[in-house]
Amino acid sequence: TTSARAGTTAAKGVHHYEYVFPDGSMYVYDMDAHQRLVQHVSLPMAKGIRGVVASPPTHTLYISYGGDGGGNGSGSLLAYDLVAGRVLWQRSYSNGIDSMAISPDGSRIYMPTGELDSSGLWGVLDARNGSVITTIHGGAGAHNTVMSLDGRDVYLGGREHNYLEVADTQTNRVFRSIGPLRSGVRPFTINGRQTLAYTTATGFLGFQVSSITSGHVLYTQAFPGFSWSPASFSPSAPSHGISLSPDERSVWVMDAPNSYVHVFDVSDRKS
Repeated sequence: TTSARAGTTAAKGVHHYEYVFPDGSMYVYDMDAHQRLVQHVSLPMAKGIRGVVASPPTHTLYISYGGDGGGNGSGSLLAYDLVAGRVLWQRSYSNGIDSMAISPDGSRIYMPTGELDSSGLWGVLDARNGSVITTIHGGAGAHNTVMSLDGRDVYLGGREHNYLEVADTQTNRVFRSIGPLRSGVRPFTINGRQTLAYTTATGFLGFQVSSITSGHVLYTQAFPGFSWSPASFSPSAPSHGISLSPDERSVWVMDAPNSYVHVFDVSDRKS
């Protein structure tokens, strides 16, 4: 299941919704009304959902689904008009897909070729139809992607690469590497000023904080009093999820083996 949050402005003010994506469906919940279900959309073609992004300027939602490379095969992308309530198009690729990012103006999608693909490529797609414009070479196991608020930089997380790469969206080339990190880049996030990166890693219960400016790891944070065993929890990333609060004063990190979400105060980390 993949989820996302969004806010819309209506006559009576701002409404906040949570979008949840189990395979083949989209559920929309009203966060201001005790998570009341307000919409369900059937998307039977979307099996194996890997990523979801939305563009407010074009009111278009994009869902990547299917194989994430290697033995899992290739994948697809669909575009859904949130206003008209219909699928605009679907496109299949000869490579895998994964968790993508979109430019602020909604014109470009940055699609990884999948965590099981060794090429480390991200496709730069035309958001109007999903066609490939060019590619960016990042870390092996292209998996997760984050766009800067100004759209100038895109952050590339390779599962099999110990550096978080930063690419220029004008040149489509990597110009900075952040790390070395513990063991590959799993789910990650950055702050709005692009001074700090918060990353999780394969085989590690915790997270790391790095300076984007210097490219160096600042500190590594485990979860005091908590442990896990690969023998009893098979997924390779026990902290498979990390996010910053809107005010960027706290970081929230998944602890799947122990069924916890850990919250850390990061308000004193400004750069």
